[in-house]
Amino acid sequence: MRPIVLDVLDSLPDVAMMAYDRHLDVIGSTRKAQALHPIYLPGTNIARFTYLSEKVNRDLRDWEQKADLIASALRSSLSRHPEDSAFLDLVGELTARSDVFARSWAANTADPGQIDVLIRHPEAGELRLHQRQLPLGGGSEDTLVVWTGADEESATKLASLVG
Repeated sequence: MRPIVLDVLDSLPDVAMMAYDRHLDVIGSTRKAQALHPIYLPGTNIARFTYLSEKVNRDLRDWEQKADLIASALRSSLSRHPEDSAFLDLVGELTARSDVFARSWAANTADPGQIDVLIRHPEAGELRLHQRQLPLGGGSEDTLVVWTGADEESATKLASLVG
């Protein structure tokens, strides 16, 4: 499944998209997504970045909602793979190092699949984006995420980002 996903991402560089696996590791992303935020670089663990990185804009008004959704995605994947030691290690690490993760883990929020998010870009400023998560299926637990502008100003700013 992954070569096909990577081919799609490579063929659409001007669309903000990325794919992640069941451990929330970014397996591929378009240049546009990489220009949007460093969390979308291939090889990045979204959970680790969200809870432990200094590059996260924790002052954005939707940050706690996003943090809760990341914990929800981890919990959902762990429930399908309770024997996975990589998950258990990640949850243990995040619990020990992040009070926010511990609170998000306890919140037990459901993932709606689509939300509006705020992203603060160093040059473009604040962007309000529709975020859609699409399970890729085909026996994989990979997920494709696509962002589009939630308003005309954000759509223009997103279009102007160069990867």
